Amino acid sequence: MCIFEYDEEETLRQLGQQSYEEGVAAGIEQGREEGKLVGEEQRLFRQVCTKLKKGKTQEVIAEELEEDLSPIRSICEAAEEFAPEYDWKKVMEKTGAYVEKKC
Repeated sequence: MCIFEYDEEETLRQLGQQSYEEGVAAGIEQGREEGKLVGEEQRLFRQVCTKLKKGKTQEVIAEELEEDLSPIRSICEAAEEFAPEYDWKKVMEKTGAYVEKKC
């Protein structure tokens, strides 16, 4: 006679629950990482648009933000259409970058 009774249904349920919880935790972590990247991208667009409003050149903006000129140039070119307000959200939408949508 065995001391422990094996309940296959309960074991499978527990394994399924554990897998579910691990998946949720991994999804939350992935969401946090993606959120950080989106936030950094939004910050860059906001800063570039703010500096454009002040009449700064692409080169000066890249130097002040300590960024490569290429992404700054792309943002500035997309932003030209939105001068003189330089709405950073509209610029992001034009470039295809992620912008948070309100439900």
